[in-house]
Amino acid sequence: MKLVLKDQLKKADKYANTLQKRHPKSATLLNTIGTLKVKLGKKGLGINYFNDALNLAPEYFEALFNLGSVLQSSQRYQEACTILNRASKIYPKSSMVWFELGKVYLQINSTECAISCFIKCLNIEPSHVEALNRLGIVFSQLGDSKRAETYFRKILTIDPKHSIAHRHLSLVMKYDNTNGHLKVLEDLLNSKLGAKDEIHIRHAHFKAMNDLQQYDIAFKSLKKANELKKNLSNYQPNWHVQLIKSVKNYYLEALRDQKKTFDHLTSEMPQLVFVLGMPRSGTTLVEQILSSHSSVFGAGEIKVLGNHLYKFFYNINKTNKTKPNTLNKEELYRSYHDLINTLKPSRPLVVDKMPTNFFWLGIIDSLFPSSRIINVQREPMAVIWSNYKHYFSAKELNYSSNLNDILTVYNGYVEIMEFWKKKLNLAIYDLNYEKLTINTEQEIRNLLTFLDLKWQPKCLEFHKPKRIIKTASRDQVRQPIYQGSSGQWKNYSFHLTEIQDELKLLQEKWILAKAS
Repeated sequence: MKLVLKDQLKKADKYANTLQKRHPKSATLLNTIGTLKVKLGKKGLGINYFNDALNLAPEYFEALFNLGSVLQSSQRYQEACTILNRASKIYPKSSMVWFELGKVYLQINSTECAISCFIKCLNIEPSHVEALNRLGIVFSQLGDSKRAETYFRKILTIDPKHSIAHRHLSLVMKYDNTNGHLKVLEDLLNSKLGAKDEIHIRHAHFKAMNDLQQYDIAFKSLKKANELKKNLSNYQPNWHVQLIKSVKNYYLEALRDQKKTFDHLTSEMPQLVFVLGMPRSGTTLVEQILSSHSSVFGAGEIKVLGNHLYKFFYNINKTNKTKPNTLNKEELYRSYHDLINTLKPSRPLVVDKMPTNFFWLGIIDSLFPSSRIINVQREPMAVIWSNYKHYFSAKELNYSSNLNDILTVYNGYVEIMEFWKKKLNLAIYDLNYEKLTINTEQEIRNLLTFLDLKWQPKCLEFHKPKRIIKTASRDQVRQPIYQGSSGQWKNYSFHLTEIQDELKLLQEKWILAKAS
């Protein structure tokens, strides 16, 4: 155990394996080895050791908890749910098991169960900051800003400098000149902050100044936050350039002539609809509209494809060698199907609105050839600005902290979508966000026709259902469609002249490319 604490994991692993030969029936040792394997990134082996420990001691709480946690992080949510429920019955006074179980329920869209688990966690440990934070986020995603604010403020009574809570609090408040939180933010900015904390506080300060229409001050804070974030991330725009190049080459070399289907591997897959486009282009609004239809189940942003494929293509780029046979498409199909099955869709059409699935359309065509694609297009400057002003935690979106990097990724999006339209037989529908806000009913009718669905008036009342919305657009889609959101960047146009000029040059290039 001393070796584990010193982080000498490989030595600890070797020593534990020696001990196992002497004590093969020790559940405690098997659990320890499983923990080591997970820490070394070998989750599959860790799961095996936890199961071995539980075969010897079925009510061993630590092994159950560890197994449930690693299953959760491996996106095997249904199994994680079963295991963690077992653990909660053995030791119901464990705050950590209720917290972990709450996280699982969130992933499978069982929001009420998740809330119940987080509250049980807090009943045991009232100062559990992560549980308070999760509850605040959940209620903000449900549109209950007041309850969300209550939980974020509870965190700040425990830790007044908790930067993430300050940022989250700013998102559920509307600032005016009497708002005391602004003074708190300014005092924090005048104190000594670490880079990560300053990023969160500056995003909150930007939100406050934007609400107060102090646009120059707001931009200054946002720019500083993004400069700090870019420095911490070490993001290089060439990463996305190489990703697109590798994806296109992989399709041309390994996928183009493959017609293998995977339906025989599982029970029937529902009809899939992929709503995609640049992040902040309006994909959440489109999913919300579609899920108001009685035949459509909104599954949110499914991460399965990205979790597999970013890593796969990163390794290709790292070795400078394409290995067409190394992608296990059967495993990818099963993983996607299993997650859909976990969500228990109650309607025949399932919408996956992960915006960045535009990278993977060649693989989507190979796995799910009958799927429909909705490509949401929005005024480019609106997309660029919206990416720049939002805080994203996903490392795949680290480009968003620099305007030129955003433009590079936007250019890649345009390039690869044109490539797919020329190469694939997938049904792709281009939906213009601005037209949707101007001529809403007709655009929705056209969209439903593309999906072979009949018109239903409640699609115009998409903002009324109280479903959880986990994206940054949750506030916008809880109100009727309005015009003008694509022009909000103009409040900052003085600071965006350079990127506007670069965009114009790219737009000319896109026009020439289409004409050729």
